[in-house]
Amino acid sequence: MNINEVQFLQKMFKYFDIQNRGRVNFDQFHRAMEKTGIIMEKSDLYEIFKRVDANGDGDMDYKEFSGAFFQDEM
Repeated sequence: MNINEVQFLQKMFKYFDIQNRGRVNFDQFHRAMEKTGIIMEKSDLYEIFKRVDANGDGDMDYKEFSGAFFQDEM
């Protein structure tokens, strides 16, 4: 990952992390996806969220989020 990609992903994650907790729960993820114009069935979106939430704690942190885009970079 180059510096521009890292900066872009960090900004994107902050857009999802509206409470600035360093974690994004499913409701925040769902709202952010809709705001970006990505409308999906909630159940389908939840399946994506579960795959990205690698440790299964119900929250997506930045490492999990960026790993969804650059899995071989983690």
